[in-house]
Amino acid sequence: MMKHSRSLWPGLCLMVWLILASCASSSVTDAPTATNLINGKPVWLNAPQEYCGKQYWCAVGEGPGMMAAQTNARKNIALMLEVEVKSKFQTTATHQQQTTANGIAGTSTQDTTSVIQEATDQTLQGVTIKEQFADAENCYALAMLDRAQAAQTIRAKVEAIDTQIASLYETGKRSSFYQLLKLIPPRQALAEKAHTLTGQSLSLPISFQEIQKQQRIYEAQRPAVKIAIINDDLKGRTKTNLTHLLQQVLSENGYQGQAKNTAYQLKVDFDERPEHLKVEGFAKYSYHLTLKSERLSDHTALGLLEVSATATGRNQKDIWANVEKELYQKINQEFLALNMD
Repeated sequence: MMKHSRSLWPGLCLMVWLILASCASSSVTDAPTATNLINGKPVWLNAPQEYCGKQYWCAVGEGPGMMAAQTNARKNIALMLEVEVKSKFQTTATHQQQTTANGIAGTSTQDTTSVIQEATDQTLQGVTIKEQFADAENCYALAMLDRAQAAQTIRAKVEAIDTQIASLYETGKRSSFYQLLKLIPPRQALAEKAHTLTGQSLSLPISFQEIQKQQRIYEAQRPAVKIAIINDDLKGRTKTNLTHLLQQVLSENGYQGQAKNTAYQLKVDFDERPEHLKVEGFAKYSYHLTLKSERLSDHTALGLLEVSATATGRNQKDIWANVEKELYQKINQEFLALNMD
């Protein structure tokens, strides 16, 4: 009887090996021993955070293969962190919009989401797979993130933004102040992420109260800017689209676009050229926009800004829709070059 049981052992070993191999592109490591199994499963499977301790952020992932389990474990850490940050940031964002009135741009939500995602991607680079386990049904992985190390990466990003905020505030210009306002939502989202990881707060270099005070001063005296199109060939929809775009940019930076009682003039030269495209039913255009600002009281030249973009579409309406956002972003990024007040 004993001899017959031994003859089955190689077959049993082969079955176990096949189960484990089916769950991994590489061999399973850190396999739990009998001393840390409960009902045949590792203790970390049902209580990952208790297993890891306060120093780490942990999550379990599962999948039909070990690679899938590892990927899901990493995703679960990101999901846990995002849920914590977004729930906390919602309160901060609401407070900020109340205290700064119209200063927070409409693009802030999108910019904030983008920065949060970028920071999450960087944070996940520090995630390691600590444990792995496989049974007959599934594969499991335990992902671990060092809180302090991840927070240090995020803190460096916050400090870089704080340097920009302080520098823009020191210039004392209207457009600098509005550029500053656009940096605050993504900055605060990152600060909340660091706080979630370590419990340590990162204060703004300038208080909300001071920002609110400064904005009230600027909003009470919004300078008017005349948009002067100096390209005689520009007509119809193109001219209307361009004027609307520049009105938006001016408003985003604390100015009014109008024709009377203006403090500044924005001279606009817009070049629109078709490009060769070997795709039937589509067209390609390149655009070059030159903006020159001057003070109307003495016609002093103040600044110059040039941006270019290229887009493809079925017609000029589609093409403009594709290129408008890129031009808008580029002008906003370089707006300080116009040097108006």
